[in-house]
Amino acid sequence: MSDEISKLRNQVLELQGLVKRQSTMLAKTGQSVIELQIAQQKTDIRSLDLEKKPNKPAAAEASLSIDTSEFATNGDLEQLVEELQGQLDYLEERSIRRVANNNKRDPADAIGPLPNADGDLPIDLKIPLPETVQEFSNIKDLDLCKVAEFYGVLPFPQSDLEAITEGLRNEEDVSIPTFTDATAADQLKKYTKEEMDVIFDTVARYLGLNNRRTKGTW
Repeated sequence: MSDEISKLRNQVLELQGLVKRQSTMLAKTGQSVIELQIAQQKTDIRSLDLEKKPNKPAAAEASLSIDTSEFATNGDLEQLVEELQGQLDYLEERSIRRVANNNKRDPADAIGPLPNADGDLPIDLKIPLPETVQEFSNIKDLDLCKVAEFYGVLPFPQSDLEAITEGLRNEEDVSIPTFTDATAADQLKKYTKEEMDVIFDTVARYLGLNNRRTKGTW
């Protein structure tokens, strides 16, 4: 996790430097264009008494035809910096809460809710995350799957994986099942007890909790 945070922080710094360099480059380009336009206007004024204005110098014309269509605008880069900074903030927030949760061992200890990849907290989307260690230990399977789906760690049932694999092998049209409020009841029936135990352990690890159902797992 520390490596991921460090990598994101370096990306933010690199992009900030790129924004600064591109701002300087665009400023110089704009200044050059203005100077060329002024020079051309002076040439036009001096040529008013001629029946035909002389052609623009080739070098000046080439300089004026700068194609900036592929340039990333400062706004684009600044938005990217903000997005990366936001991801970095979420990672740091999750790390802090995981460390805090890792020290929660008493059944009555409160669980610190983690934001998901989009920065949402469970309460924002009415996800039934238990409030204490004891409540998490006794979490219902449906609520557990909803929490796992919220954090993006809910696996496909093994039966669905086998059906998808078989369909792809036979070059058939394959529909990918999703876990939503409308499909939750049907999807839940597909998980075996062993699979639910793995989901419980996965969510516990994600939250930084020490609870496990599978013996010998980390």
